[in-house]
Amino acid sequence: MNAPARLKPTWSWLAWGSAIAATALYPPTLYLGISAPANVPPILQLGWWGVVGPVVGIFYSVVGALIIRRHLHHRVGWLATAGGFAFSFSLFAGAYAAYALGGHALPGAAWLGWIRAWLWNPAFAMLFILIPALFPDGRLPSRPWRILVWLAAASAIGQLVYATLLGPIGVSVQRPLTRPSDLTGVFGSVLGLTQVGAIFAAVLAVGIRFRRSRGAARQQMKWFVAAMVLQGALWAGALVPTAIYHMPPYQAPYFDVALPLALLAIPLAIGVGILRHRLYDVDLVLSRGLAYTALAAFITAAYLLVVVGAGLLVGTGGRPNLVLSIIATALVAVLFQPVRNRIERLANRLIYGVQANPYEALAELSRSTAAGAVDEVLPRIARAIAAAPDARAPASGCCCPAAIRAPPPGPRARTARWGSRSRSTTRRSWWARSRSRAPATRA
Repeated sequence: MNAPARLKPTWSWLAWGSAIAATALYPPTLYLGISAPANVPPILQLGWWGVVGPVVGIFYSVVGALIIRRHLHHRVGWLATAGGFAFSFSLFAGAYAAYALGGHALPGAAWLGWIRAWLWNPAFAMLFILIPALFPDGRLPSRPWRILVWLAAASAIGQLVYATLLGPIGVSVQRPLTRPSDLTGVFGSVLGLTQVGAIFAAVLAVGIRFRRSRGAARQQMKWFVAAMVLQGALWAGALVPTAIYHMPPYQAPYFDVALPLALLAIPLAIGVGILRHRLYDVDLVLSRGLAYTALAAFITAAYLLVVVGAGLLVGTGGRPNLVLSIIATALVAVLFQPVRNRIERLANRLIYGVQANPYEALAELSRSTAAGAVDEVLPRIARAIAAAPDARAPASGCCCPAAIRAPPPGPRARTARWGSRSRSTTRRSWWARSRSRAPATRA
């Protein structure tokens, strides 16, 4: 047994130890964060991000451990393990420091306050900049993309220096949060722009890799792109309440819950893509996800249109009204099934293209075989099977599956190929068998 094979169980146990440690930190993080006073600095407040954030770190750590168990040298696995543990420990350190501000004498509270600021940005760079750039094979799209790694490292180190210049993160009542000077503020703004640029560069790398991918790599990228599109759509939607209420997008009503919950989809997509567990179910997941999202939007719009819109017309001031609520419920009940069927067809068209579902393919195939002449049956059968959801076009560009070829038009004799056999071959073999079964004649 060579050295790497002997070390593989050791490294695997190290990764699983990090995942177990990240999981064990979650209960004390919740307890300390909930018990902390309300007047702590915003960076130490629990909120929904503090509740769901450790779960995101746990998901990343577990997925990383699973990847390392199967692919020891996979960079995405190690980044997910290290970044997930750092993410969870950073939130635990913040909750620990916040609890100390309530007058509780906890050892090392000042140091954990520093660690909260120090670990956050390296964990963010590993999970949300480097992993997207390296997914799914652990390599960058090309050599020039190495500048993205240096950009992410410079951003993380710069944020660490910036947090150090700010002083203690409010862990001492006698020395509150230090206000940054003008030069420090400019330095922080430059670092923030650098980090945003690194994030957009990572997204661009994902788009380039998705466009170049084929086969199984395409399916892997579909899972990851779907999770990133969900996160991007939520951030774009959060800009509306941000403009209205003048608050950060991650603190907007409802989006402060949806954004951290949607982050859980990213490590799950990474695990499915690299481990290839149910890899080819991504089209079904996307189709159902689009259908149910559009259906939820329809129900919400119908309720708002009837209850709020009609309420303003009849003079209720947009307040809830029992009669209007009943009318809205009846309207949704009547239109639910037709709208659902139309939305599902539209979602299937977006995901599968013009291909039909299996039931439509079978119906078309039965209608094709009912045709009279052979010249009409074979092309229709080929077109019906080519329109099935799982049909794959051959490399030659033919619209039909590789196993089926539509006969060319014309009066001359044709051979319809099914796999590697033909009608003429089948006919000759039947004739040979019939001749062999015929009784032998005596001389």
